[in-house]
Amino acid sequence: MNVDDGTLKVALASEGNKLQEVDVEPNRRGYWRVEEEFINAIRRKEKVKLTDFQTAVEYMEFTDAVARSIQSRTAVTLPLLDLYC
Repeated sequence: MNVDDGTLKVALASEGNKLQEVDVEPNRRGYWRVEEEFINAIRRKEKVKLTDFQTAVEYMEFTDAVARSIQSRTAVTLPLLDLYC
C-alpha cells in the first residue's frame, strides 16, 4: 500500500504487484484530525475515542525516549524518571 499526494494505491499480487489507484467512496473517507480531537477533548467538546490519558502519556514518553536516543546515540530505557519532575 502506498499513499502519495493524497492518492491511495494498493499492490495486488494477483495483478503482478502493479500499484493501482483505489477509489474510496466519499462517505467512507477519513482525514487527519488528531490535533483537532485533542483540543476538542480538552475543551470537553468531544470524548476521547481511541487513546486514554495514561496511554497517551506512555506514547509521549516513548517518543521522547526515541528523540533522546537519536541525540545521544545511546540506548534510552523506559520509564523516563525525569519526565514527571
